Amino acid sequence: MRAMEPYLQLLQHVLEHGTLKSDRTGTGTKSVFGYQMRFDLSAGFPLVTTKKLHVKSIIHELLWFLRGDTNNTYLEEAGVSIWREWAAPDGALGPIYGKQWRRWEAVEFVVPRVFEAPKVALNPELVAGVGYATQRRTENPWTAHLYSVWSEMLHRCYNPSRKHYADYGGRGVFVDSRWHSFENFVSDALKLPNGLLKYEYPDDYELDKDYYASNKYGPDTCIWLTRKEQNINTRRAQAVRATRADGEEVVFMDVAGFCRDHDLDESSVYKCLRGGKEQHKGWTFEAVASEGLLPRVRLVDQIKEVVAGIKHNPDSRRLVVSAWNVADLPRMALAPCHTLFQFYVAGGKLSCQLYQRSADVFLGVPFNIASYALLTLMIAQVTGLEPGEFVHTLGDAHLYLNHLEQAQLQLTRSPRPLPQMVLNPERKRLEDFVYEDFTLVGYDPHPPIKAPVAV
Repeated sequence: MRAMEPYLQLLQHVLEHGTLKSDRTGTGTKSVFGYQMRFDLSAGFPLVTTKKLHVKSIIHELLWFLRGDTNNTYLEEAGVSIWREWAAPDGALGPIYGKQWRRWEAVEFVVPRVFEAPKVALNPELVAGVGYATQRRTENPWTAHLYSVWSEMLHRCYNPSRKHYADYGGRGVFVDSRWHSFENFVSDALKLPNGLLKYEYPDDYELDKDYYASNKYGPDTCIWLTRKEQNINTRRAQAVRATRADGEEVVFMDVAGFCRDHDLDESSVYKCLRGGKEQHKGWTFEAVASEGLLPRVRLVDQIKEVVAGIKHNPDSRRLVVSAWNVADLPRMALAPCHTLFQFYVAGGKLSCQLYQRSADVFLGVPFNIASYALLTLMIAQVTGLEPGEFVHTLGDAHLYLNHLEQAQLQLTRSPRPLPQMVLNPERKRLEDFVYEDFTLVGYDPHPPIKAPVAV
């Protein structure tokens, strides 16, 4: 099959079989429902050649998503204007893709888990680190790191000479007898919530008992959390209910994050909570009564979870990232068009399938193909796999009525050989990629075809 033939076939199919439909923008479309394209990533980088695409925009937008950013400022500073029409004057776009990919906010209310501290003290020789070599059975970075965590936990609970003892052991915090054994601690580490994330990103997650408001370190009272999550849960452990003028409600704990995503002033929100102000930009705020339960928040990093899953559980059928957070939809400048993607590992190759609920076939889809193909290349590199296929499944695939002539013009052009996208092989973490790490080789497209954006 010729280069990018699946995309050209989609154009032709919508022109020939599309149904006339109205749409949110008032422009009108020709639309089909349910369509799928497949691209073999070993055959070249699937970048449309029948018109020139702005590759700089594709790369920067993907890096912007992966940063967890939801403000247009980064893109504007990089010379990318593709989100300009939807951004607020200060660049805010609400809790769009970056928020959902990297910090999906989940609030729950937990029952405090408080125990009576045992009277028996821990063996002081073990606390002092005697028996280090015999406790740690193997020499590898994971067990060495866990030993540091375990040792520090023991010292803060049982060693009065340590500066943190007064806030831990001095206040009745103790270690479950099961975790007096380093072997048991190692055995339980991966079973704790976020255990696989701790294993893959050891420096990003810390052992936390405060999530469950417990005075005991143990397998039933601990979770691995990021420092940011710990700060939210311990320093400002207050759930807030925000109500908009139209009656829509949302419960959250990360006040700074909520303000950043919704173009609000943090000090004004706190004034509302203290009763000094009735509302702020159409929102009212109140502390949520917990009736003995404690509010806790987790900022779910779906990208980190899927990378860890690909590496350590490649046959999983849950290697999924979703941008469709129903609770956050009303506050997004634009509801996610590319809503959900799933990875699949077979034969040492990584494939990705995207479900796109709404597809602007002429302007948007070529960008989406290239963006998710690039994401697949990046994740394949950091997980030690070869790129497989990119499968693009479309829900409502449409050509706007003011794009029909442009689509017909594009179909008169013969596609050219696909280029290659070369990634900096030194990058082993997604977070380390920068724009200069991508080199497009052999891209020889036809001239661009301009078309208006439907807003």
